[in-house]
Amino acid sequence: MIDLGQVLAGPLCAALLGDLGADVVKVEKREGGDDFRRQAPLHRGVSLWWTASAHDKRSIALDLKGEADRALFLRLVAEADVVTANFVPGTLERLGLGFDDLRRVNPAIVLVFVSGYGPDGPYRERRAFGRNAEAFGGLASVTGYADSVPMPTGFPVADGFSAAFGALGAVAALYRSRRGERGATLVDVALYETILRLLEVPVRVYDRTGVVPSASDTVSAMGERFAVSEIEPGLFTSTSSWQSEPERETTTPVLSIDRLVESPHVRARGTILRREDPRLGEVALVGVVPRFSRTPGEIRRTAPALDADRDAILRDWLGEGHG
Repeated sequence: MIDLGQVLAGPLCAALLGDLGADVVKVEKREGGDDFRRQAPLHRGVSLWWTASAHDKRSIALDLKGEADRALFLRLVAEADVVTANFVPGTLERLGLGFDDLRRVNPAIVLVFVSGYGPDGPYRERRAFGRNAEAFGGLASVTGYADSVPMPTGFPVADGFSAAFGALGAVAALYRSRRGERGATLVDVALYETILRLLEVPVRVYDRTGVVPSASDTVSAMGERFAVSEIEPGLFTSTSSWQSEPERETTTPVLSIDRLVESPHVRARGTILRREDPRLGEVALVGVVPRFSRTPGEIRRTAPALDADRDAILRDWLGEGHG
């Protein structure tokens, strides 16, 4: 598969598929490579965002505005199963690399296209990052405490969920193809829609009752089934209204990242892996999700240097030994 994505949702989608065994070719700009290579936080001059989003990928640098490199990219597309991309709608078309262009060279290609608001509708040309999608998709309005301002999450969850939905869409499209449904597939993933998909219960509450769910100190936006409150510093209790005693309450520690990494349960599950990175030394990685009883996924390699795999990619994909 080919990762043409940038920033987070598209590249993370490709990384998830790479974890599960896909041969991922990361296409980067010739000058400076992917912008995420410079995204803070940095350690020893290396972006930790980059190392987290680019493992299990091989890198090739191309100038897609140039005729020769665009032709080479389309030759790679002809050999690929999946392309991931996340741009403002219309960007790929202006490069001559839109969905119609890709399926002309590969009639079975799957394009996972992630954007803020989707390729149609009045907001289609607006830029959006995860925080924008959390605001527009309703999550910020139900996050935080009563009588407080809307609160963003501590991680761009819209990007994370969109990456997961995109990977699911790619697998579903490939499965249908293997079942005999021939043809190219555009998997359209809008950041705000992945948030809204998970907020279906608040939407239904408003639709049926007219009540607008909002942030609360005690009650989940998903209804009154679960109430979460702090019983003492560092501990939360979750109370369910539908279970019988003694199942009604569960208490969970609020783990900081250091406590999470050192947790006996996390260690026993092997959730945190360690791999050698040529620039950073031994680094911690989160293991493959989900897990399989057979043919399990695996973190095979850390993030690549820019254009480091050009010769190997051209050899493996196009049967060429130079480029």
